[in-house]
Amino acid sequence: MLFGNKFQKPWITKVVKVLQRKRNKLLVRQKETGKSKDLQRYLQAKAMSQRLER
Repeated sequence: MLFGNKFQKPWITKVVKVLQRKRNKLLVRQKETGKSKDLQRYLQAKAMSQRLER
């Protein structure tokens, strides 16, 4: 299956994409604020998205 110029990976579902977007937004927020609470939220979201991707 081609999607643009890249192959679409079957394990990347809508749920995974939503979690990746959330993770990326939390990373941007953490970089802007530098708060440890934001860092913990980002790390939690990162772990969750990695778990679902594997």
